[in-house]
Amino acid sequence: MPIPDFQSIMLPLLKLCSDGQEHTGREMVEALASEYRLTSEELKQMSTPEYSVPPLPEQSVPAIPEHSVPPVPE
Repeated sequence: MPIPDFQSIMLPLLKLCSDGQEHTGREMVEALASEYRLTSEELKQMSTPEYSVPPLPEQSVPAIPEHSVPPVPE
């Protein structure tokens, strides 16, 4: 399978973030790699200058609040 582009990974990434938990960059990459069945060689290829992807920080990504949109007044 070819390496997915940015737009292709957006929905699975948002679904992962919607579980209310914090996730490290590594966890997100592993989940997306599993979703798209990327090989270790493809993951290695993604870290080449050709893709110019900066290294992922090893910090947690904050969870999306369950009720992040305020209610509309009647």
